[in-house]
Amino acid sequence: MEADSVDGEIPARSTDLKPGLERWLVLFIFALAILFRVVALRSDNYLRLDWSAALLTDEGFYAHNARNVALFGTARTDEFNNVLVSPILHVIQTIVFQLFGSGMLQARLISAVLSLVGLGAFWLGLRKAFGSKIAVVGLLFLALGHINALYNRMALMDTPAQAMACVAFLIFVWSTEREGIDKKRSTIGFVAVGLVLALTMITRNLTLFLLAAPIAGLYAKGDLRRQLGWFVGWAGAMLVCVLVWYLPNSAELGPMNHYYRVHQVQPHSLRHLLENIRHAFIGDFRGIMPYLFRHSPVVLTLAACGLATKFEMETGARSKRFLAAWFIAGWVMLSVISYSPSRYYVTVYPALCALAAVGLMNLVPVVARIRASKSKLLPVAFGGLIGFHAALSLVHFDGVLPQIETNVVLVLGAVIGVMIALLGLRRGDFHIAPKYAVICLGIWACVNIAWTVDWLSHLAYSQAEFSQELGRTLPAGSVLIGDVAPGITMENSFKAIHVQVGLVNDHDPIGKFAGSPRYIAILDGKWREKWWVAHYPELITPENQIALKRVLKWDIGIYRVDDNWKAKNGNKNAD
Repeated sequence: MEADSVDGEIPARSTDLKPGLERWLVLFIFALAILFRVVALRSDNYLRLDWSAALLTDEGFYAHNARNVALFGTARTDEFNNVLVSPILHVIQTIVFQLFGSGMLQARLISAVLSLVGLGAFWLGLRKAFGSKIAVVGLLFLALGHINALYNRMALMDTPAQAMACVAFLIFVWSTEREGIDKKRSTIGFVAVGLVLALTMITRNLTLFLLAAPIAGLYAKGDLRRQLGWFVGWAGAMLVCVLVWYLPNSAELGPMNHYYRVHQVQPHSLRHLLENIRHAFIGDFRGIMPYLFRHSPVVLTLAACGLATKFEMETGARSKRFLAAWFIAGWVMLSVISYSPSRYYVTVYPALCALAAVGLMNLVPVVARIRASKSKLLPVAFGGLIGFHAALSLVHFDGVLPQIETNVVLVLGAVIGVMIALLGLRRGDFHIAPKYAVICLGIWACVNIAWTVDWLSHLAYSQAEFSQELGRTLPAGSVLIGDVAPGITMENSFKAIHVQVGLVNDHDPIGKFAGSPRYIAILDGKWREKWWVAHYPELITPENQIALKRVLKWDIGIYRVDDNWKAKNGNKNAD
């Protein structure tokens, strides 16, 4: 690594690998990345990835319409239509399912393949912006970091959106590089950035925060033309989407978007907002800060260093601002919304890993710059926050120690973190040898390998096996009805009817499918869904229960709907 001036400014391409070494490292990382994403692809999702039951349900939700096309010849079989939420992903899934059949393997392979496309764009973008060392380290963090790789194996909307965002970053860097060579092509490139960002948001509307990235990346005097370029691309694509897709489907999309906004996104009060922010920064099992610290503390810490890095060359400066805005805007959004499971973080990981690579490769100028600054508040506060979470990961808020002792340990952790930060910022001789970068990578590898080994040691196939078991034991043409139904029909050919109160299929869900063998599928045992018990007490009985199976970590009960049960009973009991 090379140090530059005390103010922390460094040339964007001060760190490059030998071409041969770079080639072999990239090939090795990609080989491991492919292996990570395809081994045991039908296995259960890693339970420690998230607290949400979405690990069981959401893959089925967001492959629903494409699966319907492949199995039943029509996308719409009920009121839930994920095609409305993510039409681009639906088209991809439909093509794959019709060519290769529908199932967990096919659905997850889409994410695995798209993630590799995103990794390639990510690496190329970093290489053009910052040089090959930062590019290889960033690729290492994103490709092999378990929290990203394990989500890249899941059939969700987040990985396709992540891949598109990485492509937008690559085009942005290319357009910045071409600025002094071919202004026309550069302008077209910025328009393409806006277009790809629009496609990203159409695929995953929660990525609206990405608009901050090009705004920050092009924030400089004389950049109005470039800002206008990406905005024209984005606005044009969004206008086409509104005219061609949203308006024709507004009768369904309006209530759906309202439900998601009111029930999952917006805080209901100022107190609720503050509670969301508290979880994000000093929460225990929920929130982005505790999650990132426990799963990847080195990357999180290095990303903070990356945010403090400056670049002399315009390509590096703009790219760093693009990544910083991507990361900060994403963090802010994920901190204020009311429902923020860890799968939502996937679209922020490229910026996180890129900034971490920048920070690792430039520790000397970053520390020098921070030391030269008059204010030490931010690094000291960050040190205290890291110390707090280090202690919290040991004692938690509940169960390990009594409350008073827990609070003492947490305060001590924060104090120790502050002291370490203050010691690190003391003036005097300071040198970070290359071996410290190796130590950081070593710690990251140890933590990541530990989590990966834990995942591999708990491999199971309960979801796929239960789905296949139902396919063997239930009559042909069966209909499974309930919130968990899509998640347990991915490996059979039954209709799945997702019932979510206030959103879809919650009015007479049983009576609507009279004439077919009908079965209710619910979270059971200690998680038994109260709505079903309240509305269909004559069906949710021990006599009607034909199966009770532990899938992942939840008990799923299957209840037969008696052949003599009439639709009018469903109408009577339904809302």
